[in-house]
Amino acid sequence: MKSRDTVFDFKDYKEYLSFKLEERAALEKGQRIRLAAKLNCKPSFISQVLSGPLDLSPEHAQSANEFLGHSNAEAKFFLALVLHARAGTPSLRKHYQEEIQVLRGEHLLVINRVEFKRTLNEMEQARYYSAWHYAAIHVLVSINRLRTAEKIAVALSLPLRTVNETVEFLVEIGLLNQRDGELSQGETSLFLGADSPYIARHHLNWRLQAIRSLDRIQDIDLHYSGVVTLSREDVDRIREILVKAIQKVRQTVTQSKDETLYSYTLDFFGLLPQP
Repeated sequence: MKSRDTVFDFKDYKEYLSFKLEERAALEKGQRIRLAAKLNCKPSFISQVLSGPLDLSPEHAQSANEFLGHSNAEAKFFLALVLHARAGTPSLRKHYQEEIQVLRGEHLLVINRVEFKRTLNEMEQARYYSAWHYAAIHVLVSINRLRTAEKIAVALSLPLRTVNETVEFLVEIGLLNQRDGELSQGETSLFLGADSPYIARHHLNWRLQAIRSLDRIQDIDLHYSGVVTLSREDVDRIREILVKAIQKVRQTVTQSKDETLYSYTLDFFGLLPQP
């Protein structure tokens, strides 16, 4: 059977919906009941849709999009599949079939662009560094057990829709690959210079996460804050010590197995105006 990655790989929304419910049930049971609650219907209706003659309404389809955390592109495609199944005349079915082909074609264009797109332009940088979860998801898929959107959403306590939108963007710009139902890293080496207009936002994103981690502190975590006075000569000495520590950490990380996700931030700054 053909491997399935996303809704774009399906021609029948019922087959896709069954696939997704089964996939999600592996993480958490009771998915049909949860979907029924989201659609404001009885679980028996879901069963009649999946294995009988009944179809979802457009309103049901929109609620299912929210339940499944679809990105905008995925939501449009899923709705088109539902409308195609509900169409009562050959001409209307043809209309929605053409729309499905257009949407699938647009998706394939994005996938095909991945091989050639490896540097971030201004707009891509603006989005990538706008929130912490872009970088987190970018590196998190290197962990074997966290290579689907559903697992990432649970691990990071993020809405599935947010994860799917992020994954769609990262795949489009070549930072993630999506094949055979799993995600993997694309381009991994990104550098943001100190003169970048996004550097402040990048630092702020992760310092905010450091602050939030104080509410769920673990024994293995390390947080240290200190205020000291020292000579100007020792300022340079300490800065050199910290830079060497960063280099040593990077060397360790490069050789380390991908098993968990950590953030490390370091601040060493003056509180007085420079003379």
